[in-house]
Amino acid sequence: MKHLLKQYLIPREANEFKPHAFRKTSVLCIASLALLIFLGGTINIELIKSTDLLSAVIPRSLVILTNNNRQESKLPQLITSPALEKAAEQKANDMASKGYFAHTSPDGKAPWYWFRQAGYSYVFAGENLAINFTDSTDVDTAWMKSPGHRANILNGKFTEIGIATAKGKYDGRDTVYVVQMFGKPAASITGTLPAKQPVVRNQATPAKQSDTTNVVAVLGAASEMYTEIEQPPSDSNGPELMSDFTSSSVLEAQSISFTEKTLVSPKQTIGWLYLGLAGFVIVALILMVFIEIRMQHPKNVLAGSALLLLIVTLLYVYQNVLFGQVIVL
Repeated sequence: MKHLLKQYLIPREANEFKPHAFRKTSVLCIASLALLIFLGGTINIELIKSTDLLSAVIPRSLVILTNNNRQESKLPQLITSPALEKAAEQKANDMASKGYFAHTSPDGKAPWYWFRQAGYSYVFAGENLAINFTDSTDVDTAWMKSPGHRANILNGKFTEIGIATAKGKYDGRDTVYVVQMFGKPAASITGTLPAKQPVVRNQATPAKQSDTTNVVAVLGAASEMYTEIEQPPSDSNGPELMSDFTSSSVLEAQSISFTEKTLVSPKQTIGWLYLGLAGFVIVALILMVFIEIRMQHPKNVLAGSALLLLIVTLLYVYQNVLFGQVIVL
């Protein structure tokens, strides 16, 4: 192994002062590997957009990322609720089938309609939306950079979560819709809830396109606050229902397996692969140029520089051209 490293990286008399790393065969192999990484990442994006292969993995990874955010803030982890998952799935499918992206549907259905459709009775509820999904980490980052979405994720009153995705078209382009719903079920509160519907006490309306207050400049995506809390009228168990949830202990942060992370966070995975490949080329170039300064071979230096340029270009195209801007609402 040591001999091979010397042959491939160290210019010396045994390899005619031409490290094998930059000979024709090696250069072709490294270039092919860089292209294969790019191809693999592109196929991963298409799998996300065109198949149901990741429909179960994406929500799970987003739940873990959400709970890790809460764990960092010393908040109880959210429990996955099948009813909230059903509500999120129905909302995601509705947006995908009708091609809209909004908290309220074109036919006037508010977020809370889907909670009721799924049979979820609540005292606190919230909803985060995202579109143009290709990377779980990007979506979580976009939500956490938006004050309104972050407030939902770190809301101590919520105890349950449900996330779903749906494939559809938006503005004529294939995309993946993501719906994240939060709730505190009525069953978790002591006391009898009133028979009539809760009253909306606080409702934030999505900002207009011209409103730049909630734009996440780093991501180039419009982020708008929509945190609506519903609660029973104050004349019927109001104070008791408004009590914070404090009975759950803070749990240890969960982790996403390597396989899942590769599938649902391709930008990060591809970035690390290219960083490793570029690091190898850079180290080889430095050793070749500076160990035997008087024995330079311009063609080999040019080959190494070309490889580095190829890797950087492919990484830039992959992360900034193939990925659409994540938009949260």
